Amino acid sequence: MHTKPSSSDWYIIGLFFLIAIPVTFSGYDYATELNEAILDTIVYTVFTFVVSYIIVYIFFPRYFPDRQILRLFFYTLLLMVVAGTLEIIGYQMADGNKQWYRLFRNYNFPFWAISSSAQNAGIMVGILLGKKFYDAQIEIQKREKEKKESELRLLKSQVDPHFLFNNLNTVDSLIDKDPKIAKQYINHLSQLYRYLIQTKDDEVVPLVEEIEFAKNYIFLIEKRFGSAYQFRLADYQDRDDMLIPPGAIQTALENVVKHNSAQAEQIVTDISIDKDYITIRNNIVEKEKRNPSTGTGLSNLMKRYSLLTDKEIKITKEEDFSIELPLIKMLT
Repeated sequence: MHTKPSSSDWYIIGLFFLIAIPVTFSGYDYATELNEAILDTIVYTVFTFVVSYIIVYIFFPRYFPDRQILRLFFYTLLLMVVAGTLEIIGYQMADGNKQWYRLFRNYNFPFWAISSSAQNAGIMVGILLGKKFYDAQIEIQKREKEKKESELRLLKSQVDPHFLFNNLNTVDSLIDKDPKIAKQYINHLSQLYRYLIQTKDDEVVPLVEEIEFAKNYIFLIEKRFGSAYQFRLADYQDRDDMLIPPGAIQTALENVVKHNSAQAEQIVTDISIDKDYITIRNNIVEKEKRNPSTGTGLSNLMKRYSLLTDKEIKITKEEDFSIELPLIKMLT
């Protein structure tokens, strides 16, 4: 909580007195009580501002964050007694009462002081504290959003370093075997990296763009491994209103290649899309020897989804292995 009024706080304070001062003046007969009205208004304005300022910008920032509620209550009560006493004396003197000291003889005077201070400063204190807590919630939401964006950028930057290395090796071998295919391979590889660069700051992308990106990735796999891996994309209706994290489908397809061996039989992967999920399902032929995981696969993608939506990735491993990636509906 800020310890000094912000520009919007000053605006609220000014607006408050702009309304309160005419209301205070309206209770006097200007023909006979003009001086009294002016003095009473000055007393009201000064004490209301001072009490509100001390409570909102000194007591609350000092005691409330540390949950020192008893101290906050005690000092606020003490302030209201002292300020209320001075305020009542000020009113009495403004009204020409030279025997104002007699008020102290009444044992109820401290309660009058608290009542006077609470009535005059209570509304402003309530408004300013309400605004402060609202500003604090906005600031918390802003920081949480910035934290999420930072985490997403970090997660998206964790690309498997072996990916580029393996593709460059494939290009090198294709140049000697089939220069024409090598040129196509380079073209698809460049489109893939262009997409990664274009979406590096995006939390989500349209589903149709992600599918086109996945097609480029599938081309690279098929040219690299031949017929060992087959990918079948089912017919689907264009979903312009659906979004998905960039690279999500590629991560699922990469998982197929990483954890399955096509030496014994062909690995067939079906990609289907319904209204809520895109499903990648493949037969299982596990590798006898697995490469060490870099930690940037499905666990990375799960973390990204957790920062974007309440929907979770569904993974099923039975006769086949399937990954269901939630689609995120575009806000309109």
